[in-house]
Amino acid sequence: YLANLREHGSVRNSATRLRRRDGKEVWGMETVNLIRDDQGQSEVIQGTLMDFTERKQAEQALLLSEARLEKAQRLGHLGSWTWDLTSRTLFWSDELCRICGVPPGYQCHSFADFLEHVHTDDRAEVKAILAKAMLDHQPFSHENRMVRPDGEVRTVLNQSEVVVDEHGQATALTGACLDVTERKQEERLEQDRSLILKHVAQNRPLTEILSRISSMLEIQIPGSFCSVLLLRDGRLWTGAAPHLPKAYSDQLEGLPIGPAVGSCGTACFSGLTVITEDIATDPLWDGYRQLALPHGLRACWSMPIPPSTSGDPVLGSFAVYRDHPSRPSTRELEFMGMAAQLAAVAIEHRLLNDQLSHQAQHDALTGLPNRLLFQDRLDQALAQAERKKLQVAVLYMDLDRFKGINDMLGHSAGDALLREAARRLQACIRKTDTLARLGGDEFIVVLSELNDPQDAMRVATKLIEAMRAPFHLDRHELFVTLSLGISIYPEDGLESDTLMDNADAAMYRAKETGRDNFQWFAAELNALAKERMNMDGQLRQALSLGQLSMHYQPQCGADGEIQGFEALMRWQHPILGAVSPAKFIPLAEASGLIVPLGEWALRTACAQMVAWHQAGHSTLRMAVNVSAVQFKRADWVDTVRRALHDTQLAPDALELEITESLLLHSVSETSANLMELRDLGVGIAIDDFGTGYSSLSYLHKLPVTTLKIDQAFVREIGLQSLPGQEDAPIVRTIISLARNLGMCVVAEGVETDAQRDLLLLLGCDGLQGYLLHRPMPVEQVDLLLNLAGKT
Repeated sequence: YLANLREHGSVRNSATRLRRRDGKEVWGMETVNLIRDDQGQSEVIQGTLMDFTERKQAEQALLLSEARLEKAQRLGHLGSWTWDLTSRTLFWSDELCRICGVPPGYQCHSFADFLEHVHTDDRAEVKAILAKAMLDHQPFSHENRMVRPDGEVRTVLNQSEVVVDEHGQATALTGACLDVTERKQEERLEQDRSLILKHVAQNRPLTEILSRISSMLEIQIPGSFCSVLLLRDGRLWTGAAPHLPKAYSDQLEGLPIGPAVGSCGTACFSGLTVITEDIATDPLWDGYRQLALPHGLRACWSMPIPPSTSGDPVLGSFAVYRDHPSRPSTRELEFMGMAAQLAAVAIEHRLLNDQLSHQAQHDALTGLPNRLLFQDRLDQALAQAERKKLQVAVLYMDLDRFKGINDMLGHSAGDALLREAARRLQACIRKTDTLARLGGDEFIVVLSELNDPQDAMRVATKLIEAMRAPFHLDRHELFVTLSLGISIYPEDGLESDTLMDNADAAMYRAKETGRDNFQWFAAELNALAKERMNMDGQLRQALSLGQLSMHYQPQCGADGEIQGFEALMRWQHPILGAVSPAKFIPLAEASGLIVPLGEWALRTACAQMVAWHQAGHSTLRMAVNVSAVQFKRADWVDTVRRALHDTQLAPDALELEITESLLLHSVSETSANLMELRDLGVGIAIDDFGTGYSSLSYLHKLPVTTLKIDQAFVREIGLQSLPGQEDAPIVRTIISLARNLGMCVVAEGVETDAQRDLLLLLGCDGLQGYLLHRPMPVEQVDLLLNLAGKT
């Protein structure tokens, strides 16, 4: 390169394609000069770079046009023309005459005559291009639309040049025309398809998308009227008919499908394309032609809209109408097939979106609105009630004792019960009201536009009555009742969340008053809820602040000797004083705090029993209550094992008390945990026995060591009984049952001599109650044990 430069002094490169830093591609022409000083001692290379991107692009466009023209000429689709500027006559070749739809040999005798064949929207541009060509005598290329005598529009690509004489005067214009109508249609078709798919992705309204598809096909098949009919519940409904006479398309609403129901109904029935060349004579239209003929419709080509999965029913039909008898060409059928496929994509996308939207706003099990949709409906009802100065009621409902049924019979039966409950509840309300399932066995209703709150009471009564009828599931007859709470807008709250919370509080009050009833919200319930919330926060800090302690109630034998203790948790609040376990234990269970509190109680009780053993009371046993929340945890047995290991308490000195109702919940899991605990050597006691629904069929299979008679049955001892009946028959039965199953029996709540005497007479192994000893702190137990040891 340098040698060449020194020889010639200058080198000019050919066009070079370059890429700028921003990624854009450009073309440049480089010229390099070699400059020497006078003595020839030094040389400087100087270069210039000229940007001729636009010129290069023009050359490429011209080459492309020429290539297209050459290809068209080879295929025989190229027309030519000459415009004699002297005679002002325009001569067209036979091929160009065919393209423009005029007889061979046709001539235009003036420029105005030629412009009559040019589309009105293109005339100004054609005039400007020709004027420029006459001015600079340069070749030119352009597209314009020509209108045939029958009205059909064709698009042509012109490659033209100016002919000049020896004096440089223009004498003629000559050129070649390529008919690019099909190519332009394909480009437009691809643009329309891309736009339609974009609108589908954007979730535009289905009617808008189907109308655009119809309009797209009307452009590809000039003189046609297109429509989309959607198949729903065995009938056809208009999805889009942008240019069909509205009076005609309205008559198609609800059109049935069948073997001879016009073109569309027949196409949907058969799943095949149906071509009706003349509506006036086709037998398929015998019962329907009077719908179409008055509107000037004579031909109908109908194609079923295919589903994405083979075997599924068609989605509807795509129809093309003409105002004269005609049959579609192969290309027109291809256009229809493409349009039907696009319509299928749009319809199935909308169906999927609707399904997902329904799933997001409805309960999968019952099909009822879920919390999200219910809150929206409630907000709408409140806004309307505010405008009309009316009232709204919120009814919060919970099925009583559903969990026990669900655990005993399994989730399948529980689901069936919930579906039937939803059906019964739905039948009790108006169509303008909303019933929702919030989850589990909780349902909620909004009653809108009420004039009198008593209307809410009447609906609540209907709902409760509807649930009292027995449920028949498989071979079981079940009875489930309803607890219901009512809050009223605006008296009980102005916002949806407040009304729902208040109705929930009233529902819990209904449960506390015996279930199977409804309760109105009262302000004191709200105060109670706030009190419970505050107490929950304080309970979370009680352990770390040392406010919790353990008290121990002795369990005694027949002679009053102490056999062991039941560990009982106590909370001494600095302001509230002694907080009842009946108040804070349920709160701890509901919040999950019972898990750390229960483990602390277990470890504290075990450590205390070890201390008493070391003090010489080695025969004592410790009973510790276990919450269902603790017992169901997968790590509960390991928690007990660690507590025994860390405190060094012998397993047979520990007895865990579980409630009878726990035996009903997850029987297999409960049984497995009990077996593991017995394998450790830990005793198992059933607390409050007789108040639940234990099944004797599996009670004898569980490793239970002790039955504790609930104090409610102990209180019956000594009360007046009916003539001929024994005193306290339930207590007698429980003791007899325990004896037969090889279990020990401990009676709780012993408060009178008569109770103690009968229990001992019946063979009760242990007694516990205020008659013997109250629960006491460690210091008092130490004194009691020391006193007992001295005696």
